[in-house]
Amino acid sequence: VTSMVCTEKLHVRQLKNDNCASCHMPRSGTIDIPHVTSTDHYIRKPVSNKEVEGIKTWLGIKCINNPNPSAPVIAKAYLNYYEKFSKTPAALDSAKKYLPDETNEDFRQNFSSLIRYYYIKEDFDKIITAINRLISIANNNQQEALQLLSNRSLDNDNAWTSYRIGEAYRNTGDPQNAYTYFNNAVALAPYDLDFRNKMGATLVQLNRADEAKKTFADILKDDPEYVPAMSNLGFVVLAAEHNLDKSKELYDKALDLDPDYEQALLNKAGWYAYNNQLPQARELLHQLLRKHPDNKEAAAALSKLSN
Repeated sequence: VTSMVCTEKLHVRQLKNDNCASCHMPRSGTIDIPHVTSTDHYIRKPVSNKEVEGIKTWLGIKCINNPNPSAPVIAKAYLNYYEKFSKTPAALDSAKKYLPDETNEDFRQNFSSLIRYYYIKEDFDKIITAINRLISIANNNQQEALQLLSNRSLDNDNAWTSYRIGEAYRNTGDPQNAYTYFNNAVALAPYDLDFRNKMGATLVQLNRADEAKKTFADILKDDPEYVPAMSNLGFVVLAAEHNLDKSKELYDKALDLDPDYEQALLNKAGWYAYNNQLPQARELLHQLLRKHPDNKEAAAALSKLSN
């Protein structure tokens, strides 16, 4: 029988009183139960702090049910990993590696994932460049480009792609094109309230108040406690109909449901300012900025009211 001898230095073993379990079966935190430790009963050679840091180095992900997944599948896996599990920049870098776009064929095949990649990075200009390239491929016809995004699927891929393009146009100050793509997202996924709400908000920007009001009202029929539509409807009722009581009622209800909802806080501050109740408006803006210090719109409004 071969005897097993510990290879650790003698002085280290003496510090542990030659207690093998303390090194080879260490206690550690559990993943699923907070404030609890457990003993690992798998006997292993201890690793140094340097080795632990090495283990943390990004190694990538692996498909367990397909030894040879396609490049688009790998790219989607990395994007999913980044969005759903860990905001690891290396995951985005890895995704881009599997999204070639040099040829029109590659670009068309990877279009949805490229849009998603740029959306995660908040690179809205790159999204606009990409949709313009798609329109160019579609004989410089936007309707033909939309046809390429018209198929429904279980994962709502084209709906999400249209939504992300709409957001890119909205963030670059083009509400008309934003509406086109939000509308396509809603057509593909009519039960997604976020898509419908964003389309309604764009209708407000386009001064199509009646359509916006109907959009928000229809959302609230489907979900009476959907706070974004409630807040937006309050804005339309105030701006288009000057119905002070109804708009305040909607803002109050929205904030009862979600006291931290930024747009409702901002809208209600606007209601106070509209009614020349400036101290109340300033107090609400201070409250908003305490909770959301990066809200530039609230900071600008407060500065204006303080002058």
